Amino acid sequence: MTNIFVKSEFAPLKRVVMAQSEFAFPAKEAPPDDEFLTEETLALYASVDTLGKNFNEVFPERQQQWELERANLKKVLEKYGVEVQVPRRLTDYEKEVGKEDGYSNFFVRDPFFTIGHFLIEGSLRFPHRRNEILPVRNLLVQEANENQCFYVSIPKPDMADGFDSEAGPFDRGRRCVSVR
Repeated sequence: MTNIFVKSEFAPLKRVVMAQSEFAFPAKEAPPDDEFLTEETLALYASVDTLGKNFNEVFPERQQQWELERANLKKVLEKYGVEVQVPRRLTDYEKEVGKEDGYSNFFVRDPFFTIGHFLIEGSLRFPHRRNEILPVRNLLVQEANENQCFYVSIPKPDMADGFDSEAGPFDRGRRCVSVR
């Protein structure tokens, strides 16, 4: 019998993975993927030099608010009997490898998902998000091994046309393809 089974997103929540709050801006000028940001946020980012910097370094008070929000959410979930798993942070090496394009570790819902007894590692479109799976991968492997469920992975982007190539298993929207 496995402890991994998702029948519906509306079923009672028993366990959840909550990522840490990490983000770094790209070290290079790049065409912005900013249509989802508010005008206020765009103005804030334009008001300071963010290139190659960690969000915490540029906006320490916002980082503290972000972390407090996560801590409060964890308390609420646990109050209602939900087990909260928190994956590790990105390592210094992972941050260094991702420095040119930026890195993130805050939307753990996107790099993997579950359907039935399947743990599915996705493939994220944006370069700064492609390594977001790394901090949670060991949890997925552990769950797959302990619960006899299937762990599958969607292929990484085809970079034959360069690092910023978007050829791969993506929809034309702004998120990776996921079956939910």
